[in-house]
Amino acid sequence: MTDDLLTIRDLRVYFHSTRGEYKVVDGVNLGVRRNEILGLAGESGSGKSTVIEAIGRLIEPPGYIAAGEIIFKPQTDHQPTRDANPAFESQLAAGVDLVTAEQPLLQYLRWRHMSYIPQASMNALNPIMRIKRQMVDAITAHTDLSETDAHQRAAEVLDIVKLPPPVLEAYPHELSGGMKQRAIIAIGMTLNPQLIVADEPTTALDVNVQRAILDALLRVKAETDASILFVSHDLAIHAELVDRMAIMYAGKIVEVSPVHDIFAAPKHPYTQQLLKSAPTLGGERVRQETVLGRALDRLNWPSGCRFHQRCPFVMERCKHVEPPLVEVAPGRSVACHLHYDVETQQVINADEFADGRTHD
Repeated sequence: MTDDLLTIRDLRVYFHSTRGEYKVVDGVNLGVRRNEILGLAGESGSGKSTVIEAIGRLIEPPGYIAAGEIIFKPQTDHQPTRDANPAFESQLAAGVDLVTAEQPLLQYLRWRHMSYIPQASMNALNPIMRIKRQMVDAITAHTDLSETDAHQRAAEVLDIVKLPPPVLEAYPHELSGGMKQRAIIAIGMTLNPQLIVADEPTTALDVNVQRAILDALLRVKAETDASILFVSHDLAIHAELVDRMAIMYAGKIVEVSPVHDIFAAPKHPYTQQLLKSAPTLGGERVRQETVLGRALDRLNWPSGCRFHQRCPFVMERCKHVEPPLVEVAPGRSVACHLHYDVETQQVINADEFADGRTHD
C-alpha cells in the first residue's frame, strides 16, 4: 500500500428523514497520494460533495458520519509556523482520523495542513474587506512573518494563480467571477497546505475562466507539491487536470484508475456509459448517448451491484452479490463481476464484454 496523504476507509454518511435513512455515502474507500491531483467524478447525487464535506467534518444534521475512517497524515515539517503545537504535530505525524478528531485539532490543521474550496466559493469572500486584508490576516495569525513580509507572501501566492498585484487592493465586488475564484484558491494557499480539497470550483464559469482555474491548480501542484482532491461532474475538466480518477455511483466508488486509462479503456459499465454521454467538440458526428435507466432512490438501494438495473452486461450474480472494489490491473481498481470472481477471488479478462452483449 502506498503512503497516502489521505486514506478513506469504509466511509458511510447517512441522513435522517421522515421517510427513513438516506445512505448517501455507503462504504467509500479511496486514497489521495502525495503530490497528485485526484479527480472524483460521477453524476449529480452520487455522493461526491458529501465525501468532501465528511473530510472537512462539515456534515450537519440531519446528516451524520455513521462509520468509517478518514486518515490524514501530513508531513509535519512541511512548513513550521509560529503557533505550531508540538502535541498536535506529533499526532499528525502518526496519522489522524478526521472522523474522531477533537475540534481543537481540526481547527489547528485547517489552513495549515489542509484547505477547502467549497462550491460557489467565490461568495465566501468578505465583501467589506480588501483581498489583501483577508490574505494577510491569515498569514500573520499563523506565522512569524511581519506585515510587510506577509504582504509579499500574499503577492507571491496571487502570482501563482495569475492574478496581478493590484488585486490585493481590490474589494470582492470589483473582481470578476473567475478572479474571485482564483482569489479564493490563493487564500487557501497562503500557509502552503499539503492538501487542497476543491468541490466543483469551475461550476457556472465560462470556458475561458475555467481554463484559468485549471491552470492555477496545475501551478499550485507544480510549485508547492500539494495534493489536490478535485470534484467535478465535468469529465472534460478531469481529462485536462487530474492524474487519477475515481468514479462514484450511488454512494460507492466503482472505478479508480490513471486518467488516461479511464478515457482510453474504461472498465466499469457505468464509466463506459458516463463517457459516452459526455458531449464532444471534435471527431465524427455521433449520436450522444445517455446512461441507461433511471437514477436510483437513495432510500432503497438495490441489492447486489447498484448499477445492475441499468447495466447492459448484467448477470444473475450482479442482482444479489455486491462486487468489491479490487485491483484488476496495475494501478486500476474496479467493482464489477465482469472483472473479478468473488468466489475464486480471481481477476477475469473482461475484454470479451466490450462488444455490448448482455450476459445472463
